[in-house]
Amino acid sequence: MPVKSRERTPRFNPRTDIPTIPNAMSIAGAVLAWRGAKRIDTTAGIAQVAAGRFIDILDGIVARKTGQTSDFGALLDAGLDKAVTAIILYEIKSKNLAPTEIIAAITAFNGINAVASAKTIVEAGDETVRPEISGKLALAFETSSLLAHLLGSRLETTSS
Repeated sequence: MPVKSRERTPRFNPRTDIPTIPNAMSIAGAVLAWRGAKRIDTTAGIAQVAAGRFIDILDGIVARKTGQTSDFGALLDAGLDKAVTAIILYEIKSKNLAPTEIIAAITAFNGINAVASAKTIVEAGDETVRPEISGKLALAFETSSLLAHLLGSRLETTSS
């Protein structure tokens, strides 16, 4: 869940807030994961999704190290995270690659997270809102465990 920071929200500047390396990484990672999700029933698709999600982890690190953090970037990253997760879950469900209960639980968790994040952002007013590292790690481990399940299932079916 996001936490409020005591920082004041800097004024949005499209010239400096949109064309950044971290934002390009967010978009590239989302496109890679989205394209991989379309063929998530293959080893190459699983690898593509994993690579795209890994780039998503790196974008925030790059933003902080290069001083390119912005509310626009944080919103772009969070929005792409939710959209890509929904696409991945949809593709897994449509290809019947994981139990429905698991897909439902992950969908519910992400929905609750999105509502809680939106509520925090609205209540923050002029304060900057950034996700806690524990929340980011939880979502990364959730994706990792789902991909590990898919990879294990893929290996079982190809070795039979």
